[in-house]
Amino acid sequence: MSYEITTPKASFVQFSGVPQRDSLEAFGFTLPEYDKFNAAFQFGIMDSATKGYTVPTTMELWVSICTTSGTLIAKLNQPTLLETAVKFTMPSTNIVLKSIKYGDFTREYSSPSVNKAGLSAVLLSDFGIDSDPVNMVAYCGAPDLVISYMNGVIISQLASVRTYKTLYADANTAIQSLVKPGKCYCYCIADGPGAVLDRSNVFTRSTTARFITQLRYRNNEDAFGFTYPVSTVYNRVSLPLYLKGMQPLFTKKLYRKSNGKNLVLSAQMDKQVEVTTDWMPEFYHECLSLALIHDQVEFLESNSWIGYVIDQDYKIEWDENAVDRGLGSAKLKTQTYNYSNDNCS
Repeated sequence: MSYEITTPKASFVQFSGVPQRDSLEAFGFTLPEYDKFNAAFQFGIMDSATKGYTVPTTMELWVSICTTSGTLIAKLNQPTLLETAVKFTMPSTNIVLKSIKYGDFTREYSSPSVNKAGLSAVLLSDFGIDSDPVNMVAYCGAPDLVISYMNGVIISQLASVRTYKTLYADANTAIQSLVKPGKCYCYCIADGPGAVLDRSNVFTRSTTARFITQLRYRNNEDAFGFTYPVSTVYNRVSLPLYLKGMQPLFTKKLYRKSNGKNLVLSAQMDKQVEVTTDWMPEFYHECLSLALIHDQVEFLESNSWIGYVIDQDYKIEWDENAVDRGLGSAKLKTQTYNYSNDNCS
């Protein structure tokens, strides 16, 4: 069986299951990392032939790094399972349903015979399960499904198999001597024996940490194609950008007395900075602009994660001499900045 690794459309890490990976490589841009394999990303694994989530959770998977040609360099760690699907085999001939058990609910049937499409229709109408009429039903966070059927007597029972749907990779491993400075590599997903199932877009171990900033972001609910079941799931990436130009922003209320003296009733100060990127292709600008409108956006500054909210729109200055590259910038405001003065309380 061959496999296909998929990622959300707006993920900085892309595998061969989407067209962005090949177009990024044709462009020649690589994402930088310095002293750590730092990426954290979500992915799914599918059967390449059926395009279904049919890979059982008993299969061993490893977040790994490999060469650009797909040769394994090292296994890093195992991914965290965020969502599962359920697979079962549809009947090959017409059958008469006896019962369907789904969690705490059981429905009894004495209906006419049904085929694959008929069983799919029953699952949708009676349980709200939208299934593939060929060979599987995929759904998330649901109990196992057991179907009993009969032609006069019970002749079989279909047992479901739990399969992978969404997984979370958090590399977070020192590069050390695995990749030399200035050399390229890819993230990949490998099986237990070490066979590379698929590789990502290209990364480079930078020779300097200058102008490389770590970004992590998450949402309070699923959004933009990402799954956020728990507060510890962050997307994380190192990008060629930096924060500059701190400006204090004031919100104040003044009262002018009859003698002409101004009094401060309340005042609050925010801190605004500008994020500026290096030249990047359009796809990475799109990923970054979507990252900045997540509920929680943090940049690593002096070994501490500092939260920001976007204050002004993300803007791109396109290179007149290149088809697809630009410099991105946006104004950000610190998420928590507790400088205030209130004389009204």
